[in-house]
Formats: sequence, C-alpha cells, structure tokens
Amino acid sequence: MPQAIRKIIEMLQNTTGVRYNITQAKTVLQKGGEFEAFVNDLRKGKKMKISTVSNLQVEDLERIPKRWINDELISYFLSFKNNEFAARHVYTITSLEFCSLLALLCPNKNLPDDVEERINNPDVVRRMQKQNLPWSNLNSMKRLLVPIHIDKNWITSVADFERAIISIYDSYDPPLGTDNKFFQIFKIWIAAGIKFQLEKNAVISSSFVTNMDEWTLESNPSHGFQDNTNDCGVFAIGHMLLLSYPQTVDLQSIGTYLAPSVVPILRAELFALIRDNAVESRLERKGMEAPWRCMR
Repeated sequence: MPQAIRKIIEMLQNTTGVRYNITQAKTVLQKGGEFEAFVNDLRKGKKMKISTVSNLQVEDLERIPKRWINDELISYFLSFKNNEFAARHVYTITSLEFCSLLALLCPNKNLPDDVEERINNPDVVRRMQKQNLPWSNLNSMKRLLVPIHIDKNWITSVADFERAIISIYDSYDPPLGTDNKFFQIFKIWIAAGIKFQLEKNAVISSSFVTNMDEWTLESNPSHGFQDNTNDCGVFAIGHMLLLSYPQTVDLQSIGTYLAPSVVPILRAELFALIRDNAVESRLERKGMEAPWRCMR
C-alpha cells in the first residue's frame, strides 16, 4: 500500500475512531466474508431485529459492499449516530425529513415569493416544534448536517452557525447539486428556527448571526471526490462523520481524509454498525417460528 494512502487511513482512524484498515475492510466485505455470512443467515431464516428506527430490509443490506447507498441505509446510520453527534453540538435530519420540510417551505418546488408567509405557515411551525432543534444557541448546536438525495446523487448540506456559512459537499466532479437553491432554502429554514426560538423565549447566543442576509454560501469546500457513480452515499456518510467533529477536524483537511481508497472502510463501518446493533429475536432464541426473517 502506498505510504500516502496509509497515512490517510491512519488519519481517518485517529480522528473518527473507525475500526478497520483497508485490508480488514475488504476481508469483511469480500465473498465468503463476515458480511456475506451475516446476510446469508438472514436469508436462511435467522430472525434478527435489524432496526426499529428505519425501514431496513435484507435487500438494503445487500447494497453495502459495492452498490449505491439508499435512503434507508443513510437514515439508519444517522439514527445510531445522532446522540454521539449531538454530544459534539452537531445535529442532523434525514433526507426524508428534509423533503417533507422542502414541500412546506417551497410549494411547487419553487422558492417562495413571500418568505414571511412561509415562515409563519402553521405547518412549518409544527414541523419546527417536532424537530425541537436548539436553534440559535451556539452552546448547544454548532452545525446542522443534512444528507440530501437529488437526481440519483447524494450531497451533504451543512449550516455552520459559528461561521454563518452554508456549505454544499458534493462528491461528484463536476458537482451535480443546485447550490443556490439549497442555500436559499436553508436560510428560510434557519429564519423559521430563530423565530421559533424567540417565541419560546429561548437562548439566542450573542454572536449568532440572525440577519440571514449576512450568511454566505460555500459551494466548493474542501471535500472528497468519488471516482465512480456508486459511491456518493458513502461520501455523504464520510462527510457527515468528519463534519461531526467541529472541535478537532480542520475543514480544509476533509478533502484529504476522504479519498476513494477509504470507501471500503466506510462501507465496512456501516455494516459493523448494523451488525453490532442487530438483536436476535426472542422468538428465535426460544426455538419458535417468527413471521419475518429481517424484522422491521
């Protein structure tokens, strides 16, 4: 293995705690490896409770070694990382949640003519209440990460509240995302969050930029680039993982960390997260027949 790639992998391991090196990751995912054995057990009838938080099925798991990562897998990743990220003052919402919000903020898929009307929409207010994010409190939320599925591509949008910057991480080269539209949507969303906090008399940090006209768009931050058409979801996971360390990861180094050579490691980590949180069905342990091989 070239020394440069070895150094990248060591940096990723030391920074994020990923457990595998490239050789171990490929061994886990290869034919006859641990991943295949796990899926084969499910296919043969072993009853495992894979997820209670996302609609994850065996067919989704089969995407992990080489194929395009779908909404269910990314939602699963976030569901088990949310608390860890929040401990570092980073919050997330899923692509599906964002799509629901998008329909409220941008009817007919167009930016609203009357932003105030959108912000005051009762459905938007209810959505803000449901999400219950600590908007405007920099001691609680420094970043908001949103993986977005658009045109068969995954991008990661990031609101950096300390810098008043919205960044778009798109691993395609050239990028496929519609940066300005997402920039405007995020500004409307943040404005709605600020309004929601003010109405609750919640904390608004003195250094928080409440004037959305002062926020800027960073459309080409330092980030990784994929070398095929299958890995955009893996890069979205990698970007979110690194961006969840605002205190320790230099933003300018993210493009160095995320090279195509680390993709097998991130895919193996996703499998390990699923494997480690899978629970054998009590029906299986008692020797009884359960109705599903991969329980929802």
